[in-house]
Amino acid sequence: MSSDLLRQRRNLMIFSAILWFLKFAEIEIEKFSIVGIEFSSFKNPYSLFIALWIAWIYFAIRYYQYFLQEGYPSFKDVFCKILDKKSEKKIDKLVKKDFPLNQREHVTYRILKKWDWVFFGEIYKGEDGTDRSKIETFKLRIARRKLFPQIINSFFHVIFNRSAFTDYFLPIIFAIIALFYCFYGWDGSFVTSFKSLIT
Repeated sequence: MSSDLLRQRRNLMIFSAILWFLKFAEIEIEKFSIVGIEFSSFKNPYSLFIALWIAWIYFAIRYYQYFLQEGYPSFKDVFCKILDKKSEKKIDKLVKKDFPLNQREHVTYRILKKWDWVFFGEIYKGEDGTDRSKIETFKLRIARRKLFPQIINSFFHVIFNRSAFTDYFLPIIFAIIALFYCFYGWDGSFVTSFKSLIT
C-alpha cells in the first residue's frame, strides 16, 4: 500500500469515526480549539458539523480515486491468485472425467477464461502413452458455473485469511455505515443550518 493511499485511508476512517462518535454520544459542542486557537459561544453550532462533513466528502472522494488506481487492482490480483490455485485441481478433475489420458496440466481459472471456457487438451498416442511425437488434441467446454464453489471459497478465503479486504474495502464500508448512521432519524436541521450560513 502506497503512502498516498495509506494517508487517504487514515483520513477517511478518522473523520468517519469522529462523525459517528458525535452522533452516538449526542455531543453538543460549546467550545472548539484548532492550532491553538479556541472558539467558543457558537451562535450556529451546526457550522462545525458542516465543516466536518465537507472534509469527510473530500476524503471519501480522494480515497475512492486511490482505491480505483491502486486498491482494487491489488485486491483483484490477490483474489485471482487464490482462485487460480483452488480451481486448478477442479479443472483437471473435470477434464480427466472425460479424457483420463489428458497430459495438459496447470490450467487455471484465468487461463480457462482466456480460452473462452474451452479446454484445449493433449493426449500422447504412443504405444506406452508417452510418445510426445504423436499427440492428439481435443477440446472440452467447461461451464463457468462448475467452478462456482471455488469462486465462493476463494472469496471467503481472501476476506478472512488475507489483509487485502480489510486494507482496501473496510474504509469504504466503515464510511458508508457512518454516513447512514449519522443521517438516520435526521430532522432536517442540517440543511436549515447550511442555508443560514449562505444567506
